[in-house]
Amino acid sequence: PRHKAPRTVKAVPLNLGAVHLGTLTGYRSTPGPLTRSQMAHLLALAEGATAILTTPQGIRDMGSDEPLALHRAIVHQAAGALTVRLGLSVDQALIRLRAYAFTHNRPLQDVAHAVVHHHADLDAPLP
Repeated sequence: PRHKAPRTVKAVPLNLGAVHLGTLTGYRSTPGPLTRSQMAHLLALAEGATAILTTPQGIRDMGSDEPLALHRAIVHQAAGALTVRLGLSVDQALIRLRAYAFTHNRPLQDVAHAVVHHHADLDAPLP
């Protein structure tokens, strides 16, 4: 299925007191303001993201004593880097990361790490 272009973008800050940690951005394909319920959900997501970012030992996964890993954050950081370096859309960057990992038989996290740390732009095999 073809993805629709975003028609509404809403950004909320990730704050811890006076410290600004970043921004959570939500997109949807229909125009117009968010409902109260949608805004409440977005703010709850922002609160959860702030908790994860500011808990050194990690948030515990539901039903487990294991820390909830943020392993996918590096993939999204790498996709963002590729959008800037190669002029790709985020979707194209994610596809390129996954395709590169698959064709070179490398873990996606390793490929993403190499991109984020300027070891690769995916035009050549990783060292």
